[in-house]
Amino acid sequence: MAHSNSVRAESASLNRREFLYYALGGSMVLAAGGAGVGLVRYIAPWYPDQYVTLKSDELPSPNSAQLYDYTRFYIARGADGLGMFRIACTYKGCIVKWVKVVSQFQCPCCGSKFEIDGTFVEGPARRSLDRYFTDVTFVDGTTATSNENGDPIPLLGREIASVTVDTRRLIPGPARET
Repeated sequence: MAHSNSVRAESASLNRREFLYYALGGSMVLAAGGAGVGLVRYIAPWYPDQYVTLKSDELPSPNSAQLYDYTRFYIARGADGLGMFRIACTYKGCIVKWVKVVSQFQCPCCGSKFEIDGTFVEGPARRSLDRYFTDVTFVDGTTATSNENGDPIPLLGREIASVTVDTRRLIPGPARET
């Protein structure tokens, strides 16, 4: 009988237990990283465009509103003029929806309703919609800016060249009348 001098090679592969330890550790690192990014975005949201400039073709037609960039603000063009409103309801912060059929902003969470100019109509909200400071430049070269209440900017039949919205300057909506 010949004696075999076979040497067993050490394998560098992982066993199941080691694999599961590494997989669990990697999953925990990814989860912590995702939570950390979410926390930072919540505490200090990053908006690359502090000033948003819109051309006339990006504005809604008269007596309607549209959501800009799905996260920023509503642009509303009513009989009183042009207004830029925060998308959050002033009651609990849910995102309001523009309901074209009734020409109102409505909160799906609390049922609060607001006119096209952001004015409170009914529901538990304590004030009208919050507004953003806005500059409007007309084709004739004149400009108009938001007043201290953020009321819609009167258009007075003038054609709009561009609109600049300052997303850093939020004007709280006026308190509702009791």
